[in-house]
Amino acid sequence: MKNILIILLCVFTSLTTYAQGLSLGVVVPEETVDGVDAKSYKTLGTKLERMVTTCGASSVNSGNLVIFPVVYFVSDNLIEGGMRNIYSVEFELTAKAVSLSNNTTFGSVTWTLKGKGYSKSEAVREGFNKLTSNDPRFASFFADIRKKIESYYISNRSALIAQAKALATQEKYEEAISLLYEYPSGIAGYNDVQATLGNIYKQYQTANCSQILQEARAKFATQDFETAAALIADIDATSSCAAEAKSLSNQIRQKINSDQAAERAQALEEKKIAASVEKTRIKAISNMVSAYYKSRPRVTYNTIIVRRW
Repeated sequence: MKNILIILLCVFTSLTTYAQGLSLGVVVPEETVDGVDAKSYKTLGTKLERMVTTCGASSVNSGNLVIFPVVYFVSDNLIEGGMRNIYSVEFELTAKAVSLSNNTTFGSVTWTLKGKGYSKSEAVREGFNKLTSNDPRFASFFADIRKKIESYYISNRSALIAQAKALATQEKYEEAISLLYEYPSGIAGYNDVQATLGNIYKQYQTANCSQILQEARAKFATQDFETAAALIADIDATSSCAAEAKSLSNQIRQKINSDQAAERAQALEEKKIAASVEKTRIKAISNMVSAYYKSRPRVTYNTIIVRRW
């Protein structure tokens, strides 16, 4: 019988420009399924992640694009005799690339693998271990799905931007930012998506300015001036916290000029502060996306996606 895997979504953190290139998360079962334990599937997950990174993409998952495996057992034999029984298996392993947002399957690749071991899990794990990071079949599969994924995002760019703006209007900032964050860099429309993402992040900063100011003051108190400056940089001039943000910004400049050694002051010139602000902003957005997906309920998969959340 076909072994239909129930896969639990694993959420990972990703750090990029806002999103760098193509990111494909790898999800595998976290429990024993049909006699194959989680340790064996973890081995498979590591193999698939290495294949993804070898092809030039990120294997960390920002929430929507994932690769997940389906196993079909051709034969599953228990050979009795001697001191210990031996399991011998032959199976087809299919890796599918899908979008969770709309259940789109971009493609799949299949291997026929064999293995032996003192348990079914050991036998299957031996089969998984025969996969290599530079597998030519996976490379061909990846080149094909990259084109399909990029075409999908380009075709749906306007709809994604409109949806993100609508979510921001409803003050669902984390969801809006996460939706745009996954747009691959280097393809048509990327700059438009990034501009929208940046504007929504500013709205988020403004809506949460009291909390942001509190965090910035705490960083200022420990003389972490770069982070303090980054936290208040995007507070909109029309927000209720604008005057306090400007006051704190002036205090940061005064501290840099009056209390720090010449080398320290030089290192925190306006241009370098601006660069640090941007770096910290990127990290903050990445952390926001990660936190958003970690807050979502687990997702159950089958050979097709059953539901998103």
